[in-house]
Amino acid sequence: LSDVIDARAQQIELKKRMGKIVKQREHHWFDVQQKQLAEAEQQELQKAAKLKQKALKLAAEQKEQLEVYTQEYIKRLTDERLEGELVRKKALEEIEKDKLVEEARRRQARQNNLDMKRANEELNKLKEIQKKKEAEEMERLERYAQEKEAEK
Repeated sequence: LSDVIDARAQQIELKKRMGKIVKQREHHWFDVQQKQLAEAEQQELQKAAKLKQKALKLAAEQKEQLEVYTQEYIKRLTDERLEGELVRKKALEEIEKDKLVEEARRRQARQNNLDMKRANEELNKLKEIQKKKEAEEMERLERYAQEKEAEK
C-alpha cells in the first residue's frame, strides 16, 4: 500500500511537473508569438511610414512641378500680353506716322495749289500788263504813224 501511495504521489508530482513544463512551454511560445507579432507590427509600421514618406515626397514633387508649370504659364501669358501691347503700340505708332505723312502730303498739295493759283494770278497780271503795254505801244505807233502822215 505504501508503494501504491508512493507511486500515486510520484504520479501526482510528475503530473504537476509536466503541467509546469507545459505551462512554461506555452508561456515560452506565447512570448515568442508576442515577440513575433510585435516585430511584424513594427515592420508594418516601418513599411507604412516609408509609404507615407514616399507619398509625401511624391506630393511635394507634384506640388513643385505644379508651381513651376504655373509660373511658366503665368510668364507665357505675361510675355504674350506684353508682346500684344508692343504690337498694338507699334501699330498705333504706324497709324500716327501714316496720319502725319498724309497730313503733310495734303498740306503740301494745298500749298502747291495755292502757289499755282498765285502763280496763275501773277501770270494773268503779267499778261494784263503785257497787253496794256502792247496796247500802249500800238497806240503810240498809231499816233506816230498819224503824225508822220500828217507831216507829209
